[in-house]
Amino acid sequence: MLGMSKPSINVRLSPALLNDIDKLVKSGEYINRSDFVTRAIIELVQRDGMQKFIQEEIKKALKEEKEFISRGLTLSLNSFAFCRVIAFI
Repeated sequence: MLGMSKPSINVRLSPALLNDIDKLVKSGEYINRSDFVTRAIIELVQRDGMQKFIQEEIKKALKEEKEFISRGLTLSLNSFAFCRVIAFI
C-alpha cells in the first residue's frame, strides 16, 4: 500500500485520555497516536470476534452434552466447552 493514503476518521477524546495516550507514545510503547488508536481498534475487533466464537462453542457444547446425556453418557459441560475452546487456540 506504499504511496496510497488510508481512510481517516476524527475522534474526540477527553484531555485526560489523550494525555494517557501521549504518555504511552512517549514511553515508546506506540509509534504515535494513530498507532495507538489503530492497535486498540484491532484488539477490540479481535476480542469481540473471540467472544462470539466462544459463545458459539459453548452453544455447540451444550447441544453435544444433551446428546451425550440422551445416550446415557455424562461429561462435564465445563470440561467439554473448555476442551473445544482450547483446541481452537
